[in-house]
Amino acid sequence: MSELRKLKPLSWKPSLIIFLIIASMLYVTHYVLVPAYTVWSGKPYLVGYLWGWGVTVGLVFAASLVAFKSEGHPTSWQALSARFRLNRLNGQDWLWTLAILIVAAGAYFGLSFTARWLAALPIFAPHPAFPPELGPDGF
Repeated sequence: MSELRKLKPLSWKPSLIIFLIIASMLYVTHYVLVPAYTVWSGKPYLVGYLWGWGVTVGLVFAASLVAFKSEGHPTSWQALSARFRLNRLNGQDWLWTLAILIVAAGAYFGLSFTARWLAALPIFAPHPAFPPELGPDGF
């Protein structure tokens, strides 16, 4: 077993670089690969989006596991859950989760009438390659 390395937290510049890499991966997936997939396969946009999103998140997760092993951690659930801070939620945490879910659903349904108005603004308009079901009129 390799020795566990003590790493210092990243400064803002490397953190920004990692963020930009992941953001560019998601951008290319969403605006280039998924529309190309729908044209090539003829399947609905949602199918391509779910595939593209799943593959992108899978690549990021695989990179996190590689980094986890390169830090010298043993391959065990206990080490992984300790490193990624995967602790059990207590009752108060579940109540906060429920409260946030209720607020998010309330905001979604409460502000749904603004969808057409926001879509009329160029900065918020859906991408031209998006199908109508992802626009303000929905399905």
